[in-house]
Amino acid sequence: MNYTPNLNLKKPAKTDPVLIDDLNDNMDILDQEVKDIRDILDQEVQDIRGIIDQEVQDIRGVLDNLFVEEGELLDE
Repeated sequence: MNYTPNLNLKKPAKTDPVLIDDLNDNMDILDQEVKDIRDILDQEVQDIRGIIDQEVQDIRGVLDNLFVEEGELLDE
């Protein structure tokens, strides 16, 4: 039996019997790896959205200050 270098998945040799349990073990490993990656990406997306929302609020504040004179909006 050989194993993959990164996830240690089972790779039967051409002369080895292929066992359903080995295939299921590989699928479980792959499923967990994909879930872990998705969880990380979901958190990164949430963090980026938070940063963007804060930047938008900051820009709106700056724009509000630029276009307000004595409490009223300036006309064009």
